[in-house]
Amino acid sequence: DNFVGGTQSTYSEAITCADAVGPVSIENCTVVANFPRGINRRAAGTVSITNSIVWNNGDDDLVGAINLSYSSVGDTNTGTGVIHSDPQFAQGYYLADGSPCTNAGSDSAVNIGLAGLYAQSNSSDALQVDLGYHHLPALSVTNIYVSPSGVDATGTGAAAAPYRSVTKALAMASEHARINIEAGSYTTNCETFPLVLETDGVQLLGTNAATTLIDAKGANKRVMDVSGVSRWAVLSNLTFRGGYLNVAGGNAAGLYLVGTGVRLYDSIIQTNKLLVPSVAPWVGFGAGVFLKDAMPWFERCEFRTNINQSGNAAFGGGVCQHGGSSTFIACRFVGNSAPGGTCYGAALFNGGAVANAVGYGQMRLFNCLIISNSASDRAGGIYAAAAALVSLNNCTLAGNSPHGLYGVADSSVYATNSILWDNGIDATGAITLAYCDIGVAGAAVTTNNCISTDPLFVDQTYCHLQSRR
Repeated sequence: DNFVGGTQSTYSEAITCADAVGPVSIENCTVVANFPRGINRRAAGTVSITNSIVWNNGDDDLVGAINLSYSSVGDTNTGTGVIHSDPQFAQGYYLADGSPCTNAGSDSAVNIGLAGLYAQSNSSDALQVDLGYHHLPALSVTNIYVSPSGVDATGTGAAAAPYRSVTKALAMASEHARINIEAGSYTTNCETFPLVLETDGVQLLGTNAATTLIDAKGANKRVMDVSGVSRWAVLSNLTFRGGYLNVAGGNAAGLYLVGTGVRLYDSIIQTNKLLVPSVAPWVGFGAGVFLKDAMPWFERCEFRTNINQSGNAAFGGGVCQHGGSSTFIACRFVGNSAPGGTCYGAALFNGGAVANAVGYGQMRLFNCLIISNSASDRAGGIYAAAAALVSLNNCTLAGNSPHGLYGVADSSVYATNSILWDNGIDATGAITLAYCDIGVAGAAVTTNNCISTDPLFVDQTYCHLQSRR
């Protein structure tokens, strides 16, 4: 009954079983969000996993021959009682109501010795044992409310007496607090920018990204800093916009995520501008988002019209990553730009193993749309620097300029089941494509079972494909 989450290493796993003597038994454990892998049996000993959750661990949850039963895993490993469904974590790593991991274990909670402990936040385990780690106390959650009609000076943060500003709510939030933000604009009239989130487990929950706007326009500051918090922290249904920095060596006008596993859902990062003056160090990193040694998770998020402009060098209009591991699921990158001098990766830039970064920089994209982004030098779509790892599955890159995918010689870039079309040069450099539709590929690109046929998009907003009927 242990939790192993958020660990990060250049080479080893969260749990490495290297002793041939063994055996190793892992029971009712949650191993999640570790990088680069979850559990590895490297030697000849016996490793058994039962009643556990192993999920979202870098490029592999399980490596090696492992006896697996009554567990939830993200990989394709099989065994008695094994499921491959999303565990549906809530409020950090408790199980949500209706999670497929509840009552899915091999025996009763009483017989296993976990009766009375909490895999779910609001219900102790009493029947068939729930999978994964069981917390000792029930989760105590404080709800804080923010509204355009609220008052910071006299409000209490209760639903009937909300605060006016997110700034005030963050200052008052304890661990695992939920900050419920009513639709409206949160600007320099009430906020102090950048907003700062560094209390673990805090969730900022907007009403709807289209109507819940955190807007730093006029502050000449970044919109928000998120530092050191784990994947218990959540930002959802919010728009972060209007950030502006004019500083040499600037990082992020929108969101600056450092050493964090924060999760973002259904949010928009748009119209943030990083302007780098012509003085040393002349470089700007990530107008929309800058990731430094971070392991964030983005799902159904949009990165739109962010600008990273420099007369010398600018990396990442939408997102710039240095070290760590990032995951993007069902995200859209539209109209981001990196104009000026040596400007790479208008939508995404993966800096790989840059100086003072932890790990070698893994970026994973699933079912993402990357369209109409432009850089003055290389890769309107995605640029992978030395030692960077980029993997794309079921993604579309279209209308980006001057390249869709760009991988330098020491990078590792893989795309599967994806479309790369009308990007000037669709892919160039150290890139391997499998089962893709690609228009123009550089000489160094490796293609396996790919086609080169007009995909026949019927729109330029979501790049829907023309029906064959």
